[in-house]
Amino acid sequence: MTRLIPRHPVPDLALPVVGGGRFKLSEDHGPNGTMLVFYRGLHCPLCQKQLKELAGLMGDFAERGIRPVAISSDGAERAEAMAEAVDAPDLAIAHDLPLVTARDDWGLHISTSRGKTSIGI
Repeated sequence: MTRLIPRHPVPDLALPVVGGGRFKLSEDHGPNGTMLVFYRGLHCPLCQKQLKELAGLMGDFAERGIRPVAISSDGAERAEAMAEAVDAPDLAIAHDLPLVTARDDWGLHISTSRGKTSIGI
């Protein structure tokens, strides 16, 4: 597993985004940096709340030259549903992050499935 260390380069990341195109961390960033917001997926109500809050702050980040990008392992269809749910046209929502990349390159905890959620996901 890679250890992320402040002020050191991070692993590169290239993922598709909702609406088409790709996000590539080494090339596609704000003048003062990029904020990566990893979220669990469409099934997570806390993530939806967090992304809605982030959507409301997009202007503040733009003023500071920071580009927020939300990232999950969800596929395109579920990422599009999340984009609709949070109604954030200015927020890039990247998807299809491989779980092994999330865990090994970014140090994210991957929980085990407990079956379907209360909403059937």
